[in-house]
Amino acid sequence: MTAKEKEKIERQKVERFISSAKYRRIYLDQEMDGRIDRVKCEDEEERCDMCCESDAMMEELEAKRQAHVEEARKEQEKQGRLMDSAIDIPSSSIRVSSVRSNGLDSSDGPFPSSPSAYSQSSTVSFNQGFAADQISPAEREEFQSQQIQRQQQRLYVQEHNQQEGHDIWDLENRLDMWHTLDECVDPEKGLVASEVEALKGIHFERYASCYDCGVAQQICTRWEEIREGNKKFQRIPEGVCQYNQIVRQVVAAIMVAGPSEVTDQEVWSHMRTIGIWGVNQQLDPGEKAEVKNGILK
Repeated sequence: MTAKEKEKIERQKVERFISSAKYRRIYLDQEMDGRIDRVKCEDEEERCDMCCESDAMMEELEAKRQAHVEEARKEQEKQGRLMDSAIDIPSSSIRVSSVRSNGLDSSDGPFPSSPSAYSQSSTVSFNQGFAADQISPAEREEFQSQQIQRQQQRLYVQEHNQQEGHDIWDLENRLDMWHTLDECVDPEKGLVASEVEALKGIHFERYASCYDCGVAQQICTRWEEIREGNKKFQRIPEGVCQYNQIVRQVVAAIMVAGPSEVTDQEVWSHMRTIGIWGVNQQLDPGEKAEVKNGILK
């Protein structure tokens, strides 16, 4: 990586930290400790400004919920007092006008002592309509709880998106460091290029890997299956390899310029596992060629 590329990456890190797109400790731990599982400030840590803002929002929501609960309780007590006072009113004090039918007073009928049917139904209808117009305290509290739940869900989604944004940021940093072999400035670039040319001399089985890029014919877009399910492939006229100049370059870099720990883990440990050679033994040229061929496959 050139000095200019390093400067660009560092500048982007500073911009992301200042922009407050996510919790600050995510960037700090990523840069200083290499930690990538950070979501926000932990309980025993001093809270950053983003966490404090989130905490304040949650406290405000909880205060609103408590206020609504208290308001509902007072409203319920008020309704209870009104109902109690209504029950104490004597029925004789409620006067309802009688109904005239065909111009005659109902009291003039054959049953003067009978109560008016209209007055009874009117009273019931009025009371039912009054009750239907009221929102009960339980309904009010449920509505407010739903509002708080929706707000908490939005906060969760925001936090989840921030974590996804961190993963994207990490990938962007990795992409900024990737480059082709031609653009590489490492001193061992020449050795890797020579190894790539040597790998091109390896001959594969007829239906194994692409002769141009080294990727399996089943994957490479330069090839197509002759008949579905027979695992035999043929070249596509004017086809293009989607992973050109990747496989051989990676294998060559591991074999030639990779750290000894990486080479041992990715190459030699596998060979020891399948019994090709033992610990502290060296491969002869034929075995090395077999290793390279196996990696390419």
